[in-house]
Amino acid sequence: MNLDDYLPPAPRQPQNRFWWPMQIFDDSVIPLVPYSDERLDTDFELHCLYDCGAIKDADVEHWDRSDFNVGLLCGSVSGVTVLEVTSRSAQHWLDEQDLPCTPQWLCRRSRCYLFCGPELAQPITELRRGVRLLSTGAHVTLPGSIYDDGRLVYWEASPDDFEIQDLPSWLIPPEALLANPPTVVAACDRAN
Repeated sequence: MNLDDYLPPAPRQPQNRFWWPMQIFDDSVIPLVPYSDERLDTDFELHCLYDCGAIKDADVEHWDRSDFNVGLLCGSVSGVTVLEVTSRSAQHWLDEQDLPCTPQWLCRRSRCYLFCGPELAQPITELRRGVRLLSTGAHVTLPGSIYDDGRLVYWEASPDDFEIQDLPSWLIPPEALLANPPTVVAACDRAN
């Protein structure tokens, strides 16, 4: 067989990709473009797909079998802030810090840490080269997603391993905080 003629098998979607996040984050879970990190539509939310009503088990099962990737809206909608690390030097710096054990996962180009966090003034706050905080207006790709080359987004430490911790105050620049943050029920409170 000529290797140029070989087509790898189509990537297989993991099961129950939408179930777990929807149990914790409700309507903060969004579908992403198939095999991508891109948001499907800025006004699109999963619960609006079926007559803007409650999602039924069959609806979630449909999305679990689809090619869409799974995303999470960060910030006030979900009550979480994501710490995203995009380089080895940044990860090395972070490893030297006193970071609490919290759920974390690997995407195609980054490692993400899930925290309960305050409302930040910007969707993306750059802390240093390769380290940023994602808040309201940003989204992140969740485990269970798959890329066109077959690589999976996967948990390194799932919420079954660790509770979602509060974002350490040393990671929050004072200028990044909102003066009057809205009151939200954090996913951490819903999960416990």
